[in-house]
Amino acid sequence: MATIDGQRLLIAGNADGGVYALEIATGRTRWSFMLSKRGINSSVVVDGDRVYAAHSEENLDNTVMGRVVCYDATGSGDVTGSHELWRVDGLQVGYASPVVHANRLYVVDNSANLHALDAATGEPVWQTSIGTVGKGSPVWADGKLYATEVNGRLSVISAGAREGELLYRSEFTTVEGRPAEIFGSVAVAYDRVYLTTEEGVYCLGDPEQPFSLGRKTVPAFIEPAGGGEVVTLRVIPAEVLAAPGDSLAFQVRGYDGKGRERGSVAADFSIAEAAGRIDGEWIVLDRANAGWAGSVAARAGDQVATARVRVVPNLPWSEDFEAVAEGANPAHWVGAGSKFRVVVEGDGKVLLKPPAPRGLHRSNIYLGPPDLSGYT
Repeated sequence: MATIDGQRLLIAGNADGGVYALEIATGRTRWSFMLSKRGINSSVVVDGDRVYAAHSEENLDNTVMGRVVCYDATGSGDVTGSHELWRVDGLQVGYASPVVHANRLYVVDNSANLHALDAATGEPVWQTSIGTVGKGSPVWADGKLYATEVNGRLSVISAGAREGELLYRSEFTTVEGRPAEIFGSVAVAYDRVYLTTEEGVYCLGDPEQPFSLGRKTVPAFIEPAGGGEVVTLRVIPAEVLAAPGDSLAFQVRGYDGKGRERGSVAADFSIAEAAGRIDGEWIVLDRANAGWAGSVAARAGDQVATARVRVVPNLPWSEDFEAVAEGANPAHWVGAGSKFRVVVEGDGKVLLKPPAPRGLHRSNIYLGPPDLSGYT
């Protein structure tokens, strides 16, 4: 999470090979940066207005495997071709997330080589091996880099005056004597280093030093100053699970073009006539014991926002599928999708389970609320 150009953003790589920035307050996509032909497994790191990302799959614009890239995060829309600042091709960093500190970008490639790059230009500064398989992300603390390797190794490397020098290495083994695999990173807190291996959990530090939690406070997030006209509405809650006859209350909040909250907004609500009615500030659902799924719409001027509503009928249930459209399934079911569909057979409708396109024919769906119990 970062505040960039006055916008509070959540920035992450995704399974489609792109990095996306979402406005935290609204969920709206601010920009996208397409990076890989396959999914991105590591987290990005943000420093100021720059985003650093990496992957180990095939690139979109050449056949080289792997890339570390830096780009300007102040844009909007698809910034793939316009905001890149530098790249290093052929550096396969598919699992470990980067670390940036003091104008250095540190990455661990899939072969467990720790690389230090100039954060401004991408030029290599130094490189050292920490083993053979790199999965855990490096961690910077106290002028040092703590880097794990899958085959039970923890390396501590100088990031200060003697950059790249191995200061310490420990190898962890199981009771059988083989390497205890390490897939995660270390955690640093209270002047100690915490490490998890397949064999156990370790705490490294000075055993003579008294342990104290101390008093630490987490700084509160301060929303960026300024504010423009409302361009986005948000209905709260965004999704509701209800029963027939329930009365629902919603709030509407407005946000400017940079995703900054501008307070409550007076809005007019609407819902499908078959599902319920508006009664002052409340939405009263139809009392008929039937399932329904749809949306509540809030309108303020030219702006419209919606919230999803799912109504699950009370027990007992009776369903003959006659009211369900052919090719669909009951709208309030969860996870049914293409697993089931209603078809006409003879003089009526039945629910069909088609063959699975691949794998097992087993399908799981959810019909009721999570607190349902005592039923047959």
